[in-house]
Amino acid sequence: SIGYLLYTNIVLGIVAIIMTPIMAWSIRYFMERLTERHQKINERKGLVDAWILEMMTGLYQWKILNAHEKVAADYETKTKQVLEEEIKVGYDELKSANVNEALTLIGQLIIYGIAALAVCKDKITVGQFVACASYFSTCAAYYNALGRKLTAISGNLAGINRVEEFMLWEEECDTPSATEHEIVRGDILFDNISFGYGEELVLKELRLKVEHGEKLAFVGRSGEGKSTLLQLIYRLYEPNEGKILVDGIPVSNYTLTSLRSQIAVVQQENGLFHGTLRQNIILSDDTSQDDKIWNILEGLKLKVLVSEFPEGLDTLIGNRDRELSGGQKQRIAIARCIFKKPRILLLDEATSALDEVTEAAVNQYIYEQLPDTTILSVAHRFSTVLSAEKIVVVEKGHVSAIGKHERLVNESSLYRTLYAEYKDAVSHQEGEVQGE
Repeated sequence: SIGYLLYTNIVLGIVAIIMTPIMAWSIRYFMERLTERHQKINERKGLVDAWILEMMTGLYQWKILNAHEKVAADYETKTKQVLEEEIKVGYDELKSANVNEALTLIGQLIIYGIAALAVCKDKITVGQFVACASYFSTCAAYYNALGRKLTAISGNLAGINRVEEFMLWEEECDTPSATEHEIVRGDILFDNISFGYGEELVLKELRLKVEHGEKLAFVGRSGEGKSTLLQLIYRLYEPNEGKILVDGIPVSNYTLTSLRSQIAVVQQENGLFHGTLRQNIILSDDTSQDDKIWNILEGLKLKVLVSEFPEGLDTLIGNRDRELSGGQKQRIAIARCIFKKPRILLLDEATSALDEVTEAAVNQYIYEQLPDTTILSVAHRFSTVLSAEKIVVVEKGHVSAIGKHERLVNESSLYRTLYAEYKDAVSHQEGEVQGE
C-alpha cells in the first residue's frame, strides 16, 4: 500500500512512511505500560493465592480466635487491590485503542488533504485519489489491528516474565569437581565456617570435629545458627567462608544426589506423601518389608495406632487423607530414616511434638537401631539434649563449649542459664498440673 502511494505521489508515500514510526511508538508505549500493569496484577494475584493457602492451613486457628470478620475484611482488601489494577488495565487498553485510531484518522485527513490538493493541480486523477484513500485505509486497518494484537499479547508477556523470574532463580547444582562418593564412616569436620543470610553473619569461623558414630546435640539461644549448621551439611546453603568435610572430602565434591541419598533429615514439620503408610516409610509398595516396618513402628510406639487402621500399612495418609497429629508425623519421618539406615542423621526439633516419656523412648530406639550412624540433633528441650553422648554449646556464631552435661553445667555460663530456665519452666508446668 505504501509502495503504491509512493508510485502515485512521492509526498503521499512519505506521509504514509512517517506514520509508521509514530504508530510504532504509540503501540510500544502502551504495550510496555500494559505489560507493567499485568505484572502487578500477577504479583498481587500471587500474594492473594499465597494468603488464601495460609488461611486455609490455619483454618482452625482463626476460627478459634473468632477472627472470621477480620479474615473476610483482609480478603476484600486484597481482592480490591487486584480489581483496581484490572480497571487500570482496561482503561489503558481503551486509551491505547483510541490514541491509535486518532493517529490513523489524522494520517487519513493529511493524506486526503494532500491528495485533494494534487487533484486540483492536476497532479493525480480523481481515480488515483480514490485509490490512494483506499490504500491508506488498508495501512490504517493494519496499524490498528497490530496495536490490538500487541495489546492483547502484553498480558501473556507479563506471564512469561513472571515465569522467567522463577527460572532465573539460582538452581541447586553440582560443582564441576563433584563426583559420587560413598560415605563410609560419617566423620564430619566444620573447618572455619562462616555464614550469614544477609550482611550479618550467623556463624562466625566455627570449628568442630564430629567422629564416626557420635551422637551430638546442639544447644544455644534461638537464632544462633544451630539449624543452619545442619542445613549446610546437606548443602541447602553454601557457607560464605570455610568448608565442611565428610569423611575428609568437602561436601561440594559430592554430587547432591550421592550426598543426600546417604544423609537423612527429620525436621519439626515433616511433609508426608499422598500415598500409603508403607510408601511413606520405604518409598515403595514392597510388601516383603512389612515385618521390618512393623518392628520399626513398634519401637516408635506407633504399632498399636497403625494396627487400629482398617487398612493397616495400606492406609492412605497425607494432606488429603487420614489426619495425623504432629507427633505421629514426626515418628513416621523417623521411621523412614531408621529404615533407610543413613550414614549421617540430622534431627532438627524432630521430637518436639512428643511428650517427654515417648520422646525418651524414641530417642533411645533411634540410638539402638543406628549405632554406627553419626547423629546430630538440635532441640530446645533438655530431655532430648541429655540423651546425647556429647552436647555442643553454640554461642555468638561459634562453639563456646563441648562435653557432657555435668561438665557443661560447671564450665559454661550459657549452658547453665539455659538448663536453669528449662528446669524453671518444667517446675512451673508441674505446679499448674498439680493446681488443677
